[in-house]
Amino acid sequence: MSTVEKPHPIVAHLESIENRLSGIEEALGIGEKPKPVLRTRTIVLIVVLLILGGGFYFAINYVFNTLFDALPV
Repeated sequence: MSTVEKPHPIVAHLESIENRLSGIEEALGIGEKPKPVLRTRTIVLIVVLLILGGGFYFAINYVFNTLFDALPV
């Protein structure tokens, strides 16, 4: 093989590193899967925040209604 056909040593080393990393990714189950727009963790966080926000709203509403009902007219 002539020197023109051989890749540069740095390029060959980078290719071997890339091959090792791709093997590790396959072993761990990490792939080029498309990520969903909203992950499950994000959806659960939004639902929990909505429940807490709704509870806070109703609690404040109850307190103000009780206070204003006690005021003389």
